[in-house]
Amino acid sequence: MIQNIVSPGIWYKEWKAVRFKLMILSVVYGFVSLLLLQNTNSTYYSMGLSNTWLGYGLVITIIGGVLGGVDLIAEEKATGTLSFLLTKPVSRPQIYAAKIGVMLVALFAPFVGVGFLWLSFDMLHGNRPQLDEVLIGFAGVMAIGTFMTCMSCLISIFAATTVRAMLFGLGAMSGLVMTFLGAMAIANGLRWYMGASIKPLTLAAVLIVLGLALGLYRVGRNIFSTKEF
Repeated sequence: MIQNIVSPGIWYKEWKAVRFKLMILSVVYGFVSLLLLQNTNSTYYSMGLSNTWLGYGLVITIIGGVLGGVDLIAEEKATGTLSFLLTKPVSRPQIYAAKIGVMLVALFAPFVGVGFLWLSFDMLHGNRPQLDEVLIGFAGVMAIGTFMTCMSCLISIFAATTVRAMLFGLGAMSGLVMTFLGAMAIANGLRWYMGASIKPLTLAAVLIVLGLALGLYRVGRNIFSTKEF
């Protein structure tokens, strides 16, 4: 298992490929942080800036996961560099793991880093959110981002160009977002009807999404390992 993941050379190569995406995500999160700073006295944010941050982070992570994942393989196929890469003494599972792993680091590093700064801000200013709920929220956003990245990378295997992969990815994202919103509406309805916390249900949902993401990763890895390019 470790041999199918660890290859420092390919991880460094993929890191160079996603550095620009990390810069874009950092700029976007920085802009969102400025918006939050301008509204720290608003009653709308009385629920805690860390909770508000989760809402923004979810949207950015979904979009970033899809747009960041669709060109992981499709772009290299279009430019012809993938065929050259496959001639190197690196296994295909290592290449696939490096592409998704580095993309996830770029996707989550600014979200988690700035998010915990906002959590510290809330706690220092007396607006103490429910820590367990916030942490479950962070885990949920990261689970959804992992799922979206694995899904879009799988789409990227079959797409001939990045544009086609992006269109398929955005279409799949739209359907999944609608499903997610419907599930959230049902969960909120259950919370109102039962008058109890839905944290166990939310945690179970996070684990299910992570399981689905792992399944997509394994499917994509197996297809990438056998497909002719």
